[in-house]
Amino acid sequence: MAQTCDWRSTGGVSLHLRQHTLPARRVQIQLQNRRVALPIICSESTKAAKQIKSESRAQASFAEHLHTQRSTNMGEVAAHILQQAATSKNIPPYLTLGAALCLEQNRGSNTDNLAKLHGRWRMVFASTTGATLFWYLPVKEYKHIDTKTKTCDLVTYLGPFKTSFSGAYSASSDQEMRFQFTTLVISAFGRTLLECPISLAEKQYTYYWLQENLACARSSGGGIVLLNRTAPLQV
Repeated sequence: MAQTCDWRSTGGVSLHLRQHTLPARRVQIQLQNRRVALPIICSESTKAAKQIKSESRAQASFAEHLHTQRSTNMGEVAAHILQQAATSKNIPPYLTLGAALCLEQNRGSNTDNLAKLHGRWRMVFASTTGATLFWYLPVKEYKHIDTKTKTCDLVTYLGPFKTSFSGAYSASSDQEMRFQFTTLVISAFGRTLLECPISLAEKQYTYYWLQENLACARSSGGGIVLLNRTAPLQV
């Protein structure tokens, strides 16, 4: 049995949500007499239910922003929001997520994004955590992607400490990267404190949107990640 709910902002933007027991659903956003359908992936788990709620709110936030901007060019507005979010982190978290979801809905299907990811990327935003307070990552975290050797590292800096997870990746499509970290290195003050092999579960990032210095990916954990390229990777 389906359940419905309606949301309307003070600016006149309406959102109609119809939930089924099927594994997928869409929200309908009415914007200046134009209806836009945006998908949300559904699951029975509590985590997925929270994700659905967050993404519904984010889509409503983005729809209201479009209304106030009096623009129907969703892609251009979304890209501008993400550029500001990556450089200043002063965009409200739900609006950032809503912009990223808009670009996910309108992504191209034949773009070879993985080939263009070579470099050092700052992890700016991740909706994979429960609290919006931490969607903008409070620590310096970088992802190094080497498309020549098909390896990637996740490096986190916290004061004098540096933690690095590294491993190989494979491409299951032009946008999907599967990776598994197999080595952990912890160092401080330039000295290695720990280096050991590890075995973590395989993850997948789907890089559905890529500009010269910005990228968005859907994590296999369900959240959206925003990355900002900081430098070419030195090898």
